[in-house]
Amino acid sequence: MIRWHYRHAGLTVDSPVAIHDWAAFAIPAAAEADVTVDLAAFDPASPDTDRVEDEGRVIWIGGPAFARFRVVAGRTITVHPLPGVAPRQWLPFLLGSAWNALCLQRGLLLLHASVVGGPDGAYAFCGPSGAGKSTTAARLMRRDLALLSDDLCRVDPGQPALVHPSAPRLRLWADAVLALGNDPATLTRVLDGRDKYLLPADGRAEIAPVPLRGIFLLEWGAHRVERLTGLTGLSRLVRDATFRPWMIDAMGLTARHWEQCLALLGSVPLYLFRRPHDPSSLHTATDLDHPPWHDL
Repeated sequence: MIRWHYRHAGLTVDSPVAIHDWAAFAIPAAAEADVTVDLAAFDPASPDTDRVEDEGRVIWIGGPAFARFRVVAGRTITVHPLPGVAPRQWLPFLLGSAWNALCLQRGLLLLHASVVGGPDGAYAFCGPSGAGKSTTAARLMRRDLALLSDDLCRVDPGQPALVHPSAPRLRLWADAVLALGNDPATLTRVLDGRDKYLLPADGRAEIAPVPLRGIFLLEWGAHRVERLTGLTGLSRLVRDATFRPWMIDAMGLTARHWEQCLALLGSVPLYLFRRPHDPSSLHTATDLDHPPWHDL
């Protein structure tokens, strides 16, 4: 059977299907992969809801109606698709919830963020769903900044902190696609039946980790950039930049997660970035006519 191999987020991955989002990270076959993805027959008796077993060593992702995922010990992800379901339907969940579970098992820190990079390093934009992470990154790409990651990214706290580049594409809702001057009809949907689309990034993706220079928490409102520090900043980072927090709680990793976020803020400044919630503001100086760190 043909296998595909990738070096993504510092891990070598062996997969039974091509992961198009990771095409830039393809490598020759590794002697021993850090992570193995496998396919198995669908078992109707497997959990149809998300579940943590064996003190976090085993995690089931059972939410999608067309596949279930079993993540074990930070080493394997077994996909159980329903008969006839194409990989393009379950791959977003493999690269989302299942990958998040695996990284938690390995003790890695992931941020739910869109990240852009320039000559001086990377800047991450975090916030809950609908905060405009991907749209903000798209606007900054038009200011000659490179897209490094969208949705989930691995960050290594340290001096300096490093962010690992991810898939060179954005996931945007139809209204954001239109506001940016693109036609949704020309783009690929993230999932069938959902009004969210993939917008490819121009240029070749970065491969090596990049120093992280700043984190911005997104809010809607009158334009403002403000430094956040202390417990307030740490609490906001944990709240706004954590993907699937239920996993962390269920695995008993809350203390570790807070410690990792605290270590990250030891070397990376955190800011509140507020801007108007108005599609027309995408083209005004009150939003992203210049990068927000120019206001600091």
